[in-house]
Amino acid sequence: MHKTKNTWRIDGDPLVLLNRTDGVEIYCPRAARSYVLQYTWSIQYLPNGKVQSVRTTIPHPLGGQRPSGRAKQLELKLHALILENAPEKVRQLDQTHIDHEDGNPLNNRLDNLRYVTPSVNHQNTRDAQGNPNRGVYHITDHYRSRPWRARIYVDGKQVGDEYFYTARAAEEQFLIWKRQYHPETPEVWYEQYAACQASGYWDAPAPTNSSAPAPATLFESMESR
Repeated sequence: MHKTKNTWRIDGDPLVLLNRTDGVEIYCPRAARSYVLQYTWSIQYLPNGKVQSVRTTIPHPLGGQRPSGRAKQLELKLHALILENAPEKVRQLDQTHIDHEDGNPLNNRLDNLRYVTPSVNHQNTRDAQGNPNRGVYHITDHYRSRPWRARIYVDGKQVGDEYFYTARAAEEQFLIWKRQYHPETPEVWYEQYAACQASGYWDAPAPTNSSAPAPATLFESMESR
């Protein structure tokens, strides 16, 4: 048994971590709670305030001490603990990463977690607001008659690159490439992409880089899945 400093409220399906004044809902399988609640978990945030991961530290299985004299610790992430205790989830030798299919690190339901290769994990990334990467860019200094560029990569190699008259045409081509070159991308990614299109998420004045501010995340709209 590990000493824990978390304060939890079990609210139906989610666990609500109450250490923060606003409370943070963390979804995990009910069967996992017996061992999840043994640890003290912390939520790591990105500079923009979005959640990066839920993690804790445990004594290193090989023991030993740091130069400071403190015992060595090993980082343990919540999604890894849950998935590694699910015998129905089988890891292949090349699947060294764990992917949240909907991109939400607080959604640790088993149907949202999967073992993947580094390449597949990268193909399911989201932008800083937690929404799908558009794959389309507005170019102002080249191809002025066709200012919208769609590009796609596999393992760092560009496999698709084309210019279009409209943003929507570029997006549609990117989606065709996405299904062709990233076949393991989950359907929830495409649903989130369609939601971005429908909501006008990318319709603000087109930036020439990724530094423009973006609307709020669409995580909330997908939590009912």
